[in-house]
Amino acid sequence: MSEPVSGPWAFRPRGSTVLRGLRARVLATLGVIFAGAISLVLYAGFLATHFAWYQNVAVFLAVLIAGVGLVVAMWVSWGMRMFRQGWERVDDPSDLPTQFL
Repeated sequence: MSEPVSGPWAFRPRGSTVLRGLRARVLATLGVIFAGAISLVLYAGFLATHFAWYQNVAVFLAVLIAGVGLVVAMWVSWGMRMFRQGWERVDDPSDLPTQFL
């Protein structure tokens, strides 16, 4: 039987391949965003005054490109798996409530 959860999904079937790995990727994406913001704040607070404006812009762009690259790499693997399995696929449709069938 399915367990009710809060959020955009009313029910999450046990063993669903659609949602597998989603939570970890969302948390990792938030972690990358916060790590990039913290690193830029620390850079601005301690090191930015020693460099010219264009060097500071280069550091900002490097942090931005690295963060976007990490997030894209994480989400591409999940998206490729979902595309391969089909977006609407559920392992066992009998686990779904009747309103979703």
